[in-house]
Amino acid sequence: MTILVADDTTTIRRFIKGALQDLGFQKIYEAKDGKDALDLLNNYEIDCIISDWEMPELTGLELLKHVRNDIKYQNCPFVMVTSVAEKENVISAAKENVTGYITKPFTTEGLISRLTQYIPKNLKSQTKDIKKDKKDIEVLLVDNNNLMRRLVNKYLVELNFNNIFEAKTYNEAVNYLEKKSIGMVISTWESENISGLNLLKKVRSSQKLKNIPFLAMTNNISKEDAIKAKNEKISALISTPFKIEALKEKIDKIL
Repeated sequence: MTILVADDTTTIRRFIKGALQDLGFQKIYEAKDGKDALDLLNNYEIDCIISDWEMPELTGLELLKHVRNDIKYQNCPFVMVTSVAEKENVISAAKENVTGYITKPFTTEGLISRLTQYIPKNLKSQTKDIKKDKKDIEVLLVDNNNLMRRLVNKYLVELNFNNIFEAKTYNEAVNYLEKKSIGMVISTWESENISGLNLLKKVRSSQKLKNIPFLAMTNNISKEDAIKAKNEKISALISTPFKIEALKEKIDKIL
């Protein structure tokens, strides 16, 4: 699990980082302001955000708004650290679906107590090694681009997935979904002969398949399509091109 700590005061960042390490978290990124936090969010896979309210460049509330408007992070736990507990500010953050608050000043014990309330207990267990317990999942890989299919297939094999079915058209994908026990779909979002959105709708409308992870590969998605994908309960999006590390992080999160 990867946690982002954003605060313009170095001592506060280090204090929070130390409390997280006491809880067993080791992968922690630090941001000195909201703009720095956004850069980290764009370049890394972040599972939880702890942010100060008052920061230069971009405030905690502005950062929260950016996060909630990004389909990749709209459900990411976001904990606000603030010395300003005014009702108006609390209401503003609540409207943007903040996960919770930590009020300064705080002790180590108080901080740990609050963090254990707001960080879902199962998040640590989501960072499992795929090689140990995911190898038997049947994966459907959908893309009309032969090179892309070969590359992703290679990545999946390296991640120890043994059952991979490839489809280069929408109809082929549907055929596999009907005949195989597919446990995860990795599909292009939009290409010739394939509509990722239509395939996602097909999966979510099936009683047998409605809960399986669906990862969409895209190099450009419109805001309108992102909303549609969210409404159809997409599991995650991954931007192409990507490396095996990025794919592993996405799969770790959705399986």
